[in-house]
Amino acid sequence: MTKLTVVPGKGESPSVDRAYCERVLLAREPELIAFVSLGARLRHLRVGHGLSRKELAEKSGLDADTVANMESDHVMGPRRLLELLRVAEPLGVEAKQLVLLAADDLAARSDWLSKLAMYEPDSHVVEFAPGRWGSRLKGARHHRSEHGRTPLGVVLRRMRRQADMKLADCAQRARRSVSGMCDVENGRRQVSTVDSLVGWSVGLWVPLDDLTEFVIEHRTDR
Repeated sequence: MTKLTVVPGKGESPSVDRAYCERVLLAREPELIAFVSLGARLRHLRVGHGLSRKELAEKSGLDADTVANMESDHVMGPRRLLELLRVAEPLGVEAKQLVLLAADDLAARSDWLSKLAMYEPDSHVVEFAPGRWGSRLKGARHHRSEHGRTPLGVVLRRMRRQADMKLADCAQRARRSVSGMCDVENGRRQVSTVDSLVGWSVGLWVPLDDLTEFVIEHRTDR
């Protein structure tokens, strides 16, 4: 296994979030993607924080098999947001940065996402349509229903309609199914995987790091 080391760049502090450091490393040395899996990066974060798999499982509330699968070099399926959110605090990293690390890994292994040039970890800037996304996300943060926070699907549908997008066009751009995105908008399904999160970001033309933070705020099953 390739040993991971992070050397802070110009203007970066050695104490910066370790998941973010992994993102910077991946951006600087994309050729490592063929040799270092996301599981290996998660394992590196755990070992660097002085935890055994058993301890991480206990602290996160996940079972040991789930933690082992997350760290496996051979598990290439969709990464579940809930699992990443559960292990972030025990690993001592910011939840958003851990999710974005998984998204960076996904993008680096995907030709079509790589061509979008979605990620600039050094500046945390991901902007598809300058000047268009900010007001929609900012406004969405303030939506509340009479029972409290507006369901995530309702907010995503409102953002799409405010941008005058048809669901079919949004799904085509995101490379997701129309039925699946419709289920999310209508509350029948959650944005539960990193793949789905990235798809909504691409489909709605909103910055991934901002949308990630927004989705994390709306999770109800953490």
